[in-house]
Amino acid sequence: VKHLSCKPLMDAAFSLDRACQAGQTSKIEKEFTRLYQACEDLKNFIVTYAVKNLFMKFLLVDDEFASRQKAQKLLSQYGECDVAVNGLEALNAFVRAHKDNDTYHLIFLDKEMPDFDGEQVLKKIRQWETSKNIVPEERVKIIMLSSQDKSQPADRMDPGWETLLVKPVTRAKLAGAFNAVHYI
Repeated sequence: VKHLSCKPLMDAAFSLDRACQAGQTSKIEKEFTRLYQACEDLKNFIVTYAVKNLFMKFLLVDDEFASRQKAQKLLSQYGECDVAVNGLEALNAFVRAHKDNDTYHLIFLDKEMPDFDGEQVLKKIRQWETSKNIVPEERVKIIMLSSQDKSQPADRMDPGWETLLVKPVTRAKLAGAFNAVHYI
């Protein structure tokens, strides 16, 4: 496991401070860039190692092969990632995980799928949880996936999901999603 060092961050911050005090405009720009990069490196470390150490269990539901493959590769770095290629498989996996007492922490659910779309699967999951008297605080967190940015409040018809992640899934978008569900 890689170890966290704040030295680059502190060095860049002190150098930037000295450049500001000396009024060295060109050096200020250079040191600010170095500080920004150190912050990015720290963020990447946190996403890669801190979340990974939580070892989470995910269910990825996406009918599109290439998108599913890329997302699964990223999610597998943070824990176990089961895959469903349609809504019916997703519902079966969700119920089976509960029966095995090995529930999912997060479900990444594609909004646009044939047969059962993401909104229908979400509704069925929430109905099942209600029928089992699962309180809202203990319900599975659901992140909707979409190939289009439909994050406007009017498009969010059902409040049963936490956030929208626009495909393709990237490490930065994943960090935002983990942050939205308070996992980092």
